[in-house]
Amino acid sequence: MSATINNIAQKPFGISSRDWSIALKKAEMVKTKYFEGKPYDTELFINSKEFFELIKLPSGELMVSHLATLKFAKNSNILKWEKSLENKAKAYLALKKYNEAESILNTWQLIRPNNPNFLILKALLQYDLHKNQNAWKTLCKIINDNPQFDAAYFLRASLLQRVGKQNQALEDINIYLGFNPSHQTAVLLKASLLLNSGNLEMLERFCTMELIKNYNSKLELVYIKVLNKTKRVKLAIEVFKSRIERNLNSPQFYFETAQAAKMLNQEQAYWKYLFWAKENGYNKAIQLWNSLTQNNTLKAA
Repeated sequence: MSATINNIAQKPFGISSRDWSIALKKAEMVKTKYFEGKPYDTELFINSKEFFELIKLPSGELMVSHLATLKFAKNSNILKWEKSLENKAKAYLALKKYNEAESILNTWQLIRPNNPNFLILKALLQYDLHKNQNAWKTLCKIINDNPQFDAAYFLRASLLQRVGKQNQALEDINIYLGFNPSHQTAVLLKASLLLNSGNLEMLERFCTMELIKNYNSKLELVYIKVLNKTKRVKLAIEVFKSRIERNLNSPQFYFETAQAAKMLNQEQAYWKYLFWAKENGYNKAIQLWNSLTQNNTLKAA
């Protein structure tokens, strides 16, 4: 096996012949233990990602147990490899390829298990898979060890909202907005939390202030909803008219405008903007339009 390893391995730049010789011997030990059915689980001092190429199966799985402790020298190759793993994990999560993302994260965990960038992706995977308790533990660990790591507060707020803990979620999203006051998704999450908690007075003030700072079509929709709920229909219609004058050329804007019109019983505007959203290929509008047509509820605009 040693001959095989030596034949396929090329000493990477920046590693001494002595260190590389040691790495080859360690790789041989790992492979021997693996094929004996005893994954290697002692401490390994690895000074390059190339070592891992020597102890990988064709599937990409590492020939070490989950108990292995892998130590690294300060080597730019390792940092580049970590970044590569991070980018791949993010891409798989975005595509909802959870098995592939988990495999990448398992590899990264062997390298640097306390890296907050690794942990936040681990928590996101757990969140997406509805492993709420695991996600909670991971996020709390990040925040306890790295209280300035803002992304953990946003994800924990989302998790708390999911399990119905609105007030705790508000605490976390307020901390996140302290770091990122203009983050529009976070602004919308806070608005949703205030709406769900029934704090309509605070929600109205929040919407008013945020819409002055940064226009947000979705937040304006929430604002119209809260004005309608509090029977301030006249003001809600004024906001709606202002919205129409803005006339953003966007299928999503058209659909949201149709939703606002529906709330305010503006029937002609409802059908017009729903039609425009459908014609511009907005999926939700197409589905709703088809449903209304099939139910013979469609009326002329």
